[in-house]
Amino acid sequence: MTHRPVIKALLTAVAMGAALTVGSIGSAAAAQAPAAKAAVSSSCGNWKDHYSQDRWTYSQTRLCLNTDGQSVWPVLQVQECQYYWGGAWYKASSKHPCTFDFHYAVKRNGDAVIKGATSGSTAASGEIPGTAGRCQGAGAYELTAGYEQHGPYWTEWTITVPDRTEQLNVPCGR
Repeated sequence: MTHRPVIKALLTAVAMGAALTVGSIGSAAAAQAPAAKAAVSSSCGNWKDHYSQDRWTYSQTRLCLNTDGQSVWPVLQVQECQYYWGGAWYKASSKHPCTFDFHYAVKRNGDAVIKGATSGSTAASGEIPGTAGRCQGAGAYELTAGYEQHGPYWTEWTITVPDRTEQLNVPCGR
């Protein structure tokens, strides 16, 4: 905890000739503290293994819905993104990243919440987030998504993952 708001409140009060109590210093400091950002929670499906044709590239992915209680958004989580070369497997890096074209649709009780597509890159592990939509209450959401992976290194050997659907329980407010 930084003491600057407390010191500032104390100096202001002294300059104004006001009497301070411990409670008033704490109140002044709290009034100047920034609001806490809502914690993000994730509801995810299972990790899936994917290889390109002829097994030159590999990755593990799973589909998630993230929420901060007000918004919900799809996420493609990636780990173990690798390529095969010279008899060994190498992890993706900033020089040879995994690039994803990720498309998705989110529904709640059959009603569309979000539909979109995005692209992004990651090294051996990371996330490709989609567009956020407004929460429609806590409970079951349906995420249907797929992607195409380019790289790492072998950009001509793509991994294409057709749409799959995950039923995810999301602690989302209204």
